[in-house]
Order: sequence, then structure tokens, then C-alpha cells
Amino acid sequence: MKLYCLSHPYRYELEKLVTLFYPLEPITVRTALDGDAGDCLVTALEPNGDAVTATARLTVGGRVTESSGVFGKDANWERELALLAFDLLTAARGFTPQWGILTGVRPVKLMLQKTAEYGEAGAVRYFEDVLRVSPQKTELARTVAASERAQIDSVPQNAFSLYVSVPFCPSRCRYCSFVSHSVGTPAAQKLVPEYVDRLCDELRLTAAAAREAGLSLVTVYWGGGTPTTFTAAQLDRVLGVIEREFDLSACREYTVEAGRPDTVTREKLTVLHDHGVGRISVNPQTFSDGVLRAIGRRHTVADTERAYALARDVGFDVINMDLIAGLPTDTPEGFENSVSHAVELGAENVTVHSLALKRSSALVTEHGEQSLDFGMAPAMIDTSRRLLTAAGYAPYYLYRQSRSLGNLENVGWCKPGTACLYNVLMMEEPRHILAVGAGAVTKLVRGDTLERVCNFKYPFEYNSRFALLAERKKRINAFFSE
Repeated sequence: MKLYCLSHPYRYELEKLVTLFYPLEPITVRTALDGDAGDCLVTALEPNGDAVTATARLTVGGRVTESSGVFGKDANWERELALLAFDLLTAARGFTPQWGILTGVRPVKLMLQKTAEYGEAGAVRYFEDVLRVSPQKTELARTVAASERAQIDSVPQNAFSLYVSVPFCPSRCRYCSFVSHSVGTPAAQKLVPEYVDRLCDELRLTAAAAREAGLSLVTVYWGGGTPTTFTAAQLDRVLGVIEREFDLSACREYTVEAGRPDTVTREKLTVLHDHGVGRISVNPQTFSDGVLRAIGRRHTVADTERAYALARDVGFDVINMDLIAGLPTDTPEGFENSVSHAVELGAENVTVHSLALKRSSALVTEHGEQSLDFGMAPAMIDTSRRLLTAAGYAPYYLYRQSRSLGNLENVGWCKPGTACLYNVLMMEEPRHILAVGAGAVTKLVRGDTLERVCNFKYPFEYNSRFALLAERKKRINAFFSE
């Protein structure tokens, strides 16, 4: 699909909008007509006296449809072009995205901003009338925003979260395009010992910067990848560095993603628990062995149940389980069983993801659109909402990914009093996040502005270029001295 942006600079938002309707197609953006035949969307702005004429023309399979409007010079032209294109694409594809023209990953952040600006009722009208978000998704965003606002208000301005990145997994899932290494390969195994060394070095640098800036640590979160691909000894070493280098006296929660059940052992869980980790994830993705095989997970339902029971036995009282709607070979009945099983086990948090069609994942590169049922995910998401609400869970954070089936969302559900504060702070970005490890992004907050300090993506680069990374980290000290 080609996108023409004529006489306007709104390429990014329109490209994201077209991607909602063509998630597996590359979108070619051009700024001038070239006479090339084929499917395309032409968007243009033209002066019209004291106004501007916005036009969108869609060609699909030789059929041409067009829409236009005349708007004042103070109008939001980007939004008006998006709405014109949205109507044409909806009619052509027979699909109306429930999030309307919203393409960003943080709709709740926008709901919070508009609530501060217009009040809650005004924010709801803005979502429904201006952005074309469905009433159901608008209500979801409103509910989550109210929950998040209470959590954010409880966190002091000088607070920060520590994020620890462990970009290794036992194997790569077929739907994954994350920058992680399978420790099943000798090359990746060789990287891990030095990676642990450098991670400890970076933690020391980061702790010193936090002390100098007078920051207070409120949450610690280990993500990945799968942090429990580290051995028990490696986990113990890194956890020990964090205890020695950071002041944990004000820390309200400590989370480690155990994630893959095939990495969970009693020894590792005991190390985590003994170091004060209070929250872990044990992520089934599905409670169907057939679907697990289809997505390349090297564990079974029995393995998930074993890991969950082991975590309870060791003493963890807040456990998250991730589930994914729309996985290959899954069915609405199978997904309903998965949600019900997580509820029956008693997981305090259940995070429901909609499958994201990452173009570099094996799922897309090997099978493409033919292997996926695009109509299945919305019904699955509705099922999860019904079952989890009935079981006493509430939605507490929400985000979206590009190229998700049905342009849907990922929602964290929790039992009362068990919301993960880090997830809220990470998603809405109201406080600092100091991040360590490959691919980690430090976020420094000043008013309404956000500055990012990015680490190298790949573990081999993180190891080999650590001296340069250490120079980058000095930006944290400079930020707080300005």
C-alpha cells in the first residue's frame, strides 16, 4: 500500500493509521504523485482563501473513493485528514477499529491529559466524538485513568523506578521480535557471564547518580527477555549488588518476571524471595498444549502449573500470569478456558495481550496473514473482560502495540490491592525511570518534558561498548544538576 502525503507534514500519524488496516503490508510513503498504479491513499492539504481544503482519496483494487472538507486555519489539520482517511479505510476494509483514529501506545495517558483539561465528562466526549473511540474502549480508558491517577498521586515527585533488563530467553517464541537472545545457542551462552559483570557495573554507576540527585527508589522491576534464564548464582549476585548500592528503605514493590515456566526452579525462586522480591510473573500465554507447540514455547501446561505451585510454596503472594488473545490454532473456547484457568489458580494479576503481528517474527515471515484469524481476537478480549470482571479483577493499566490483531489493547487486571505500581509509572511516565542492561531506556522527567538515555540494544554490543555506555550515563548526573 502506498501513502501519498501532498503538501503537508503529517506522514507519521497517517502511516500509523493506514497500518491499522493493513498490519502486514509495508507502507510506502511518498510526497509527490508518480503515476504508479496500484492500491494507494492520497492525502492533501490545499489553501482555500481563509481556509484549507483537506482531501483523502483511496484506491483499492481499482475502486476509487474520495472524501474532502474545508476547515479553518485554526483547525487541527492532521486530525481532520486522519478522520477523512479513517472513513474511507473503514468502508473499504469492512472493519471499524474500536480505538478510532488513536494510534498511540498510551491512550490512558491521553485520557489523563484531557481529563485535566476538560474534566472527566469532557474527556469522554473528546474520545468518542473527536477521536471516534467506541464507548466501550472509552469507558475502559476512563476506568484505568481513574485507577492510575490515584496510584500516581501517591508517589513523591523525587521518586524513581529501577528497571533491570535481561534480554535472554530459553528460546524465541514464534510471535516474538524482541531484541533477545536464546540461551540455547552457544554464542548467547558465552555472552551471559560478561553481561552479568557489566550489569553490575552499570547498577553501581546508576546508584551513584541516584544518590547524587537525591532520588528515592519506589519500585524495582526486572524484565526481559526472561530474567530467570540467569542461574541462581547470577540472580543472587545481581540482587546483592542492588541491595548494597541502592537505598531500598522506601521501596514499595520489587518485581521479577520469571515468565517462562521452563526457567523456574525452587533454587531460583528461593534466591528471589530471600532478597525481598515480592512479585513475580509465571506466564502461560495459553493453557493449551497444542497452542504452546504452535507458538514455539518449550513448556507444557503442566510445567506452568508446577512453576505456579512452586512459587506459592516458596512464599510468593502476588503472581502475574500473561495470556495472549489471537494465537495461532487457538479458539474462542480455548481462550476462555485459559482465562478461567488463570482465575481458578488464583493469580493476583492477569495481563491479557492481543497478539501483535511483528513483521520480523517467525509467525509472520513464515506464514503471514493466512495463519491468523483476524476476527477472533475482539471476541476473546471481550471474553476476558467478562470473566475477569465477574471474578473480582479490575483493569489497572493499559497499553497498545502497533500491528495488533483488531487494533486492540493489552490490559493488566488485578485483584484489589495488588496493582503493579511500576507498570503504571512506566506506562504514564510521570516519574523518573533509571534503566540498566541491554535495550534499557532511562526516562528523566521535568514537568511535561521527557528525556531518554538509551542503552545499546544487543547484549554483545552492551558488553563490548560498555565504556561508551558509561559516558552516556553521565547524562543522568548532568540532567539533575541543570
